[in-house]
Amino acid sequence: MSVTAQDIFSGMKENFNEDAAAGVSATIAYELSGDFGGVWTLRVQDGALQVDEGLPSGNVDATVRMDASDFVKVATGELNPMTAFMSGKIRISGDPMTAQKFQDYFRRP
Repeated sequence: MSVTAQDIFSGMKENFNEDAAAGVSATIAYELSGDFGGVWTLRVQDGALQVDEGLPSGNVDATVRMDASDFVKVATGELNPMTAFMSGKIRISGDPMTAQKFQDYFRRP
């Protein structure tokens, strides 16, 4: 059985590092295309994580668009996020630094 983006988003709270996100207030949306794709929103508010399916009602700091299979590869360490970004597999609108910092708020499984 292979891992899906849904599996990764469902497990994010268990891998969230509250200490790394202390004092942070940011919202990021992931729009994933292809098989098993979808839209998820992550909100970090002073060390707490909220994961929702769908787009938020308010503004986001950044939106990450990519193929769901590439997202899984990045999340599982099979694909370097910078390499994916430089090759056009990851597109970011809004603040790219916010999107980059989000990976620091999670422990690798």
